[in-house]
Amino acid sequence: LSSSSAASDVYKRQILSILNPQIKSLSMNCVYRNYLLSSLFAVIFTYGFHELGHWFAYTLMGYDASYTITTVKLLDVESVLTKRELFFQNIVGPLFTLLQVFIFYNIMTINKIKLLYPFVMTPFIFRFLAGIVFFNQAVDEGSISILLGWGSTIGFILMLSILGIFCYKAIKNNHITKQMNLLSLLVALGVIGILYFI
Repeated sequence: LSSSSAASDVYKRQILSILNPQIKSLSMNCVYRNYLLSSLFAVIFTYGFHELGHWFAYTLMGYDASYTITTVKLLDVESVLTKRELFFQNIVGPLFTLLQVFIFYNIMTINKIKLLYPFVMTPFIFRFLAGIVFFNQAVDEGSISILLGWGSTIGFILMLSILGIFCYKAIKNNHITKQMNLLSLLVALGVIGILYFI
């Protein structure tokens, strides 16, 4: 009986040794699939939440504006904003982006939820690309810089520095892998590119 039990244990161990790699592989595939979906949603959310900030600013100032995930436009094209209104309208979008990063960074770090990392990294890529596309133009951070008399690039540099610190701390504190960073980067570049040209 004992020899039969020992043979049964050996058989179970053999079965488990065969199945373990397959179970781990399925588990990793599930993790990366969920992370891919999280990265996709993070891009759409980041873009939309940033533009929501601009729409909120217009609405708060009493202007009617149209809102889409990628743009906010005044309905009255003849409206002329004062310097103070222009500053407020430009700063609220980046402030919404910083709010997003602050909230998701803290939730991710406190609860150790790596799936939320794209919501911290994507804003950095989003504003980095904006800095390239709108280099030397009065858009968001660039407009704020110009209105403050700093030139057009200081605002982008400050914004990217703050977002970069959050990304670095998120990577360090949550053990984010190179593969996760690469996946987030590729998804963000691809989806932002598509949304920009739509």
